[in-house]
Amino acid sequence: MELFHKRAYTHAKRSWLRKSDLLSSALGVALIAGLALYLFRLDYRTTLDLWRSRLTSEVRYCSWTVQNSFDQSKDDVQVLADFAPARELLLPAADQTAHTSSSATKTRDSVSGLFENYSKIYEYAAIVLLDQNGQVLIQSTGSAPWLPLIKAPKSQTILGQTIHQSLYRMSFLPLSKNELGLLFVAPILAARAPNQTNNTSLGAIAVLSLFSRDIIPLLRAGNFPTNTGEKMFLQMQPNGGHYISPPRFPLPRKLGAPPKTDTLEGAATGALEDHPVFGRFVDYRGVDVIASLQKVPGIDGVVVVKIDQSEAFADFIRTARIEIITAAAAVIAYIGLILLRRRTALADEMQKTEQSLRIAKENLEAMVAERTIQLARLNDQLQKFNVELEQRVTDRTAQLDAANKELEAFAYSVSHDLRAPLRAMNGFSKIVSQEYSSQLPVQVRQFLEKVDQSSVEMEGLINGLLSLSRLGRKPLAKQPINLTHLIRQSWDDLSGERQGRQVEISVADLPGCQGDPLLLKQMFINLLSNALKYSRTRKVAHIEVSSTAAGAYYIRDNGIGFDMQYANKLFGVFQRLHQTEDFEGTGVGLAIVQRIVHRHGGRIWAEAVANEGATFYFTLAGADTANTPDNSI
Repeated sequence: MELFHKRAYTHAKRSWLRKSDLLSSALGVALIAGLALYLFRLDYRTTLDLWRSRLTSEVRYCSWTVQNSFDQSKDDVQVLADFAPARELLLPAADQTAHTSSSATKTRDSVSGLFENYSKIYEYAAIVLLDQNGQVLIQSTGSAPWLPLIKAPKSQTILGQTIHQSLYRMSFLPLSKNELGLLFVAPILAARAPNQTNNTSLGAIAVLSLFSRDIIPLLRAGNFPTNTGEKMFLQMQPNGGHYISPPRFPLPRKLGAPPKTDTLEGAATGALEDHPVFGRFVDYRGVDVIASLQKVPGIDGVVVVKIDQSEAFADFIRTARIEIITAAAAVIAYIGLILLRRRTALADEMQKTEQSLRIAKENLEAMVAERTIQLARLNDQLQKFNVELEQRVTDRTAQLDAANKELEAFAYSVSHDLRAPLRAMNGFSKIVSQEYSSQLPVQVRQFLEKVDQSSVEMEGLINGLLSLSRLGRKPLAKQPINLTHLIRQSWDDLSGERQGRQVEISVADLPGCQGDPLLLKQMFINLLSNALKYSRTRKVAHIEVSSTAAGAYYIRDNGIGFDMQYANKLFGVFQRLHQTEDFEGTGVGLAIVQRIVHRHGGRIWAEAVANEGATFYFTLAGADTANTPDNSI
């Protein structure tokens, strides 16, 4: 039934989504969207150009007024520096011999009077006359509170540069936490006329003006009627601009998400003197703004005029919303006309579809009834097969349990019944050798030694068989393993086999795995011991432990190797490729290694060349074994 409903839905969908209707709808939507996008971009550019013009004009005016204020202060300081009585007070004593004490007092009074007039008229915080050593000679009334700041190291540096270089200086001077000063310094030259060559500085005039009195009123003046508009002054520093005018808005609290990084301070370093820089920025509140910046000539200061983007583009956003709503209404109306035209044709198609559905439903019900009968028959057969399968599994499980019990009994018998005669045989042979050695012929003593050696080999074979049988019954205790560290431990355990030999081993950083650490350690001990045994004929034995790009691990030695035609016998129990007289062993060690690798879901194989060494490769669960050769086990 679902199939026929799907066919009906597909048929109805095709009726609604004809290519001609889709093409007409897409073309109409594209035209309406294109027109709306054009109007949107046009309104945006118009709004942006309007604010560019307003902010640029305002920042130019502010920069001009600030520069004009600085120029006026410079003129005032220059007038004070050119005042003849001030120069006379700084002349050397030899040049003042003609002056009487009364004339000197009159000169000082004249200079003090000029300082007082300038302080009252232009509201300077302090006016100070200094000699070549930076000592204060005359100061205006009210200058006393500012003298420690004028004598501060930064001020003294500026005064020293002015006196020694005979150049005018203007600099910002921090007065307190919330107050900034403007220090204007002009040199007093020995030459009274420009055509004279003696331009040595006799001293300097220092005028201190408050930034809040001179500059802040200029920034707040002008016609800039906005809710979020703000005019600010930034001082240039090596790491960017720094606000020195009080902000109009409070600083953001450090709650919740941190505000955006202020980009106006960084943009201040790129401000130019000849024309303003306009763009989008983030202000000290973390608010997106549009701003215009211009550097004030002659001082490291930048004037900023900004306004929040939310206010600047408020009218644009309202207009854009109207345009979007209008475009959406036009799209809906256009598509509605197309759908309305298709309504009649769709009604006819739906009637035909319903009739087809009724016929299909009847056919489907007949098919369902027939399939239900078939499924019932198959279900009966499956139930019978399931009962038989469960019985087979039960029988096979009982057989496996019996086999496991027989294996355990066999292991117990080997462990106790077979070891006891061997111990007796070994013990009696040792007693005969030790107590009656002097009475026995040499050949008999040799026979006893062979009996003792054979019993030891037999006990080794029994232990190997027990170890091999236990591997199949012991559950794996898997955990993450550092194979490099495990190989180092195994190598340390074989220190006795390396006594008196020169052996070099290299162990690479092997990828880790999941496995049973005890079983894997036994595997590495067997493989490393095998490499040590068959390389002892070499003057220097070389053993390498590493891994391949395909994910297989390997242990390589430079021993005697073996013929590859016998490689299939390597991992069989009691299978040996060398004589026992040449190399001791029971023939069980590699069989144990194979059993451990198989229990970890891996494969093992070997490659060798006679008298040139052998390499044993193996993989563990999860390793890439796609490139293992055909002789792997």
